[in-house]
Amino acid sequence: SHISLADNGTQAIDTYGFTSGFLFVSEGSLAEGAYIFYLKGGANAVVEISDYAGTGSTASGTASSVNVYNTGSGTYSIENKRGGARTYNLHYMGF
Repeated sequence: SHISLADNGTQAIDTYGFTSGFLFVSEGSLAEGAYIFYLKGGANAVVEISDYAGTGSTASGTASSVNVYNTGSGTYSIENKRGGARTYNLHYMGF
């Protein structure tokens, strides 16, 4: 999906009913940021696998970052703390 987030904005991530999977995130153009996260379903955790720009985080509220984090019971959100509005492309591959 394609989303726009204001600075400090959040958006729930649709996992299409899957409990675990990989989330691919690109920020604007690839020059701004590209990330891969593993969403660990039943463990209610997020693991950052790849972070092109060094601005990704798995904790809510991390300054100057795009944050992907667990919000409880196998649900996840993305948060923009990059200092201005950003556009993200999200691709989720669940299993």
